[in-house]
Amino acid sequence: MMRSSIIIPTSNRPAGLKRAVTSALEALPGDSEIVVVDDASEQPASDVLSYLKAEPVRIIRKETQSGGGGSPARNMGAKTAQGAVLFFLDDDDEIKPDYCKQILEQGFPSAGFGFCARTFVITDAAGQRSVKDEKRKLDNGLIGASARFSEKTFPFSAGFWLTRDAYQDVGPMSEDLKTNSDTDYAIRLHASQYAGWYAAVPGVFIHQSEGKGSGELASVTKRTKSAERAAAFENIAKRNADVLRQDPQIAHFVYSRYVKHAIRSGNHDQAWEAVMKASNRPIRRRLLMQYAALRFLTKRV
Repeated sequence: MMRSSIIIPTSNRPAGLKRAVTSALEALPGDSEIVVVDDASEQPASDVLSYLKAEPVRIIRKETQSGGGGSPARNMGAKTAQGAVLFFLDDDDEIKPDYCKQILEQGFPSAGFGFCARTFVITDAAGQRSVKDEKRKLDNGLIGASARFSEKTFPFSAGFWLTRDAYQDVGPMSEDLKTNSDTDYAIRLHASQYAGWYAAVPGVFIHQSEGKGSGELASVTKRTKSAERAAAFENIAKRNADVLRQDPQIAHFVYSRYVKHAIRSGNHDQAWEAVMKASNRPIRRRLLMQYAALRFLTKRV
């Protein structure tokens, strides 16, 4: 078995894909591979990357677009990858040269999954770039049980990795969630037997554009309406009901976002139902305060 695999799901971002693969090749440890999963791009990834010859890059193509965010492509990559540790990289981002090596030497095998701080590269409407490192209230290393869930949850773009054993035990990422499947997976992983690892030194570059003209798609989350995000958090609450009953922090995290997006979408009845579904009384009180405040603010707008 190979040491590691870097899995890159892609859909209609040819320029970003080239940049992502270039960074992955620079970061790739020995005896490792890159797996590109093309989610029915108009310009096939095999054409975009045709300049690659003897590089350790495999390209898998889905002929029909999955429609479930990036999770179906990530799962396809994970199931065909040959590495003992699976790294995930979005097709519009870059992985830093030493990140995989650092995780393989420090995070693995003491942890079963992990993520890192990110460096945001922001291009404004005038084409000016600024760079900002993400800061979390977490120490470098194993994530303690007392850490707040809002700090230890993660997007897949945050240098997310997990061992093959963890993937097989926890199961695939939810493919029926069009958005926030990373939140669902973070809940499942933190509720599992596997310890989590946080790398405080940023391991990825996240490229964001505040202007128009890139010609490439924005992130799924940014393109998703509040009504769909409310539905996603309702789904997450249902499928992780046992965990939410046992962990008030996770319950508040999920239900507060459920309430927020339901109210933003104008569905106040759905927001009220979300408040009432919280079984923990202190959490329900906090949600009631949030509900009242958001209703007041929406009436003023």
